[in-house]
Amino acid sequence: MVEARKSLAGYALSLLRIFAGFTFSLHGFQKLLGFFGGLGGSGAKAVFPTLSWFAGFLELVGGLLILVGLFTRPVAFILAGEMAVAYFKAHFVRGFWPIKNGGELAVLVLLHFSVPIDRRRRAAEPGPPAQKKRSRPLKSTSDSCKPRLGALESHAEPCGGACGFLDGCPGS
Repeated sequence: MVEARKSLAGYALSLLRIFAGFTFSLHGFQKLLGFFGGLGGSGAKAVFPTLSWFAGFLELVGGLLILVGLFTRPVAFILAGEMAVAYFKAHFVRGFWPIKNGGELAVLVLLHFSVPIDRRRRAAEPGPPAQKKRSRPLKSTSDSCKPRLGALESHAEPCGGACGFLDGCPGS
């Protein structure tokens, strides 16, 4: 059962990435191209040198890059920064709590894009647990390993004693 959850977690995280990228890009389509009612619901488009245009550009291009999975870490970092700016410029001035100032979506997206994607993927990947690191490495030749073993001269590890670890081969 645990293995099934681990194997499905990777798919769930991919769906989360695809859905987040798609919905984020819709805001860019709205600002830049006037889709879905445009700015303010009137079909208006953002004009080039304005802050709305740059936000729309980041949302459209960044959302599509997240959607297809290209450059996800740097794009997510940039989009998280954009959401922080959006929250403090547009929402925070209306009050501290996001539920009162209308900034829930900005905070949610900021937190979502702030979580490193590779850590989420590593936690979801199926496979054996990471091996415990061994301590006190010696020289890497089998000649130097054997005299230091003392009573443990039968170092029948997969490496043949060449690893240089006193308490066993890390490959075992």
